[in-house]
Amino acid sequence: MSLECASPAGHDPDTDSAVAAALEVPMPEERRDVLRSEGGVLLDRLLATRARRKAAYEVAIGEYLAAMTVGNRTLTFGHVSLGDYARERLGINARTAQKQAKLARDLRERPELRDAVWSGEVSPCKARIVMPLARGDAEVSWVERAMTDTARALATAVKTLTGKVAEEEEEPWELLSIPVPPEARPMVDEAMKVAGKQVGHTAPRWDRLNAIFQEFLGTYGGVEAAEESDGKFLHWPLPPSDDLVDRLEEDLEKETKRWAYLDEVQPIVAPHVGDETNPWRIDAELRRLVAERNRCDEEFGRVASVFSGLGLWRDAQFASFRQYCKERLGMGVRTVQQRIALERRLAMLPELREAMRSGRISYEKARLIAWKATDRTVKDWIERAAGKTCISLRREIEGEEEAQMWTRGWLDIPVPRHTVELLADVLKVARALAKKPLPAGECFLWSVCHFLETWKSEEKERNTLRNRVMKRDLGYCQAPGCSRRAAHVHHVEFRSHGGANSMENEIALCAAHHLVAIHEGYMRVTGKAPDGLVWEIGLKPPRPEDLPSEDDPERTACQ
Repeated sequence: MSLECASPAGHDPDTDSAVAAALEVPMPEERRDVLRSEGGVLLDRLLATRARRKAAYEVAIGEYLAAMTVGNRTLTFGHVSLGDYARERLGINARTAQKQAKLARDLRERPELRDAVWSGEVSPCKARIVMPLARGDAEVSWVERAMTDTARALATAVKTLTGKVAEEEEEPWELLSIPVPPEARPMVDEAMKVAGKQVGHTAPRWDRLNAIFQEFLGTYGGVEAAEESDGKFLHWPLPPSDDLVDRLEEDLEKETKRWAYLDEVQPIVAPHVGDETNPWRIDAELRRLVAERNRCDEEFGRVASVFSGLGLWRDAQFASFRQYCKERLGMGVRTVQQRIALERRLAMLPELREAMRSGRISYEKARLIAWKATDRTVKDWIERAAGKTCISLRREIEGEEEAQMWTRGWLDIPVPRHTVELLADVLKVARALAKKPLPAGECFLWSVCHFLETWKSEEKERNTLRNRVMKRDLGYCQAPGCSRRAAHVHHVEFRSHGGANSMENEIALCAAHHLVAIHEGYMRVTGKAPDGLVWEIGLKPPRPEDLPSEDDPERTACQ
């Protein structure tokens, strides 16, 4: 496999890496002495180059991830979904992996756009924006526009022609904080549980809130009923409109001629990916590419942290850091901000950085524990993370955070903006019905009570062995690393082999792990539930010829 990486003229990648490694975020009192013009140009070039190198690796990773979705290839490693495989085996966020694989599959149907993405001339961000329209005879023209137009201009054009927001446009997230008295916690917990039955047992808390709010609004007439009432009680502080920022972004694009004064960063060509069908070889290549991408990502995080901390995107005449990420880096702002946040925590917790570098814990595990660990507890957290699957670690941390949240008397949940808008509508309707300015927490509890009254009758369950097993296992599939809800109860010792109908001999599993992974011989479980289970994964091991040779002359790294 070869990876062609074009470096900017006159710049040595090894020198750039040394510069990136030496960077430190200056203290606030030092910032006035920074040579912002010279330093900004250098940091911008370093950052943009690493963003393109990351994108090159991720395009190749996406192609292999798409190949891993064919047939039962992920089951070779004990996982029934691509997201679980990517999170547990590669340390990649499940949603990120799914997006990368989807992009790879979509590009196969658009050869011109695919060539432009793989050559580095069109970023994956822009490719996702034009994807709905880059088809047939129109594909070439949209590829040409993607090479020259800004992401904002492309998104506006696509929205005008289709009436839909481009896929790559990220919805802003907010922290939803609602005061809830301790005595109301059981009712809220029950409503969230019932909502999980409606939208999916593994649905996030914000999705369950959506179900609660929508049920309330659907019954009481929605916003229209509230608008007919006295509006003085209906105010809820929604986030400001983005219209002003959008206009400023457009003005700056024209004024700066799309930031022509910044150094031109040469495209970086993604590695060639062969038509591989052997899951062991695909997995080996994925792990190698992810390791190389992670080394580039560490440099990216360090440079991005300094660049953002100094606010140099303002000096470069971008309307916001979001615009800089989207237009200059070809990345979503939340992705960059999460990497910056992790970098700053890693700077405070060098032991965590070393554990991630050595592969002892994955990027996803490091991201989960970075905000929980301190310099005194980091060793314990690393030990704890190393001995667990990523999904089980996440559930434990979320459980601890939820318990701490309730002790404060507030429901604090990060949510997408549309959830905040739904709550605003709930407040309008509840206050209109009450004809007085009810507190936000009381309005919220109105919607919770209504939801329980509507759906609680559906929750009656018989006290059967199956239901007791499901309750003990919290409704989750017990296969290591699985994020799915349980659908079946499996006899650890098969009933055909004399296994008993007992709590110790039954576990909750998703349908795929039960019917395919276990009964078709991809994995085996023995012992006694719930704490004495022994899982055997990879029962179909690779042959020597299944694995790539370490001295393959085509195996190169991006420079």
